[in-house]
Amino acid sequence: MALYNIGAVGLLLNVLSCSAVNHYHPPSAGLSLAMLLYTLMFCWFLIDYVMFEKVHLYTYGTVL
Repeated sequence: MALYNIGAVGLLLNVLSCSAVNHYHPPSAGLSLAMLLYTLMFCWFLIDYVMFEKVHLYTYGTVL
């Protein structure tokens, strides 16, 4: 179960680093609306996944 949390944190850091690169890249004038929405929705998904992880784990257990 701890590995799911480590993976979620790694994915969150990956999404945030992509946003930072997009924001600080010289030709760019900041985050585009699409990138901002992508980052916010992906962060919301990851927070929701970590908060209610037990449901996903039980579902995964019944599939196998």
